[in-house]
Amino acid sequence: MTFTLLYPPPFTPPNSTFDKRDVNGDREYQAILRKSDIYSGELDRMDLSKEIRLLINRYVSEQNALSSRFGMLAYLLGFSDCKTMFLGKCLPTEAKEMTTEL
Repeated sequence: MTFTLLYPPPFTPPNSTFDKRDVNGDREYQAILRKSDIYSGELDRMDLSKEIRLLINRYVSEQNALSSRFGMLAYLLGFSDCKTMFLGKCLPTEAKEMTTEL
């Protein structure tokens, strides 16, 4: 079964070095991929109607969009925490004065 993404990633950074080698060596990614292939095969054997396949596709795409958005928000929160830590609350007084001069 082939599902299409209703919500593709918003962008890929130019000159990105991320490629298949990054996921081929990741055990968790590979485990998820194997499990996904099993479920895909089971769905294929069920001989579902086009309408039901489309509904499943939309549902999976929405769940994927939720996971992706959650990951993005968690990343932004972590980045915001780091920024606060390095540029504000955790720096000694002299360093805080230096950052306000910039």
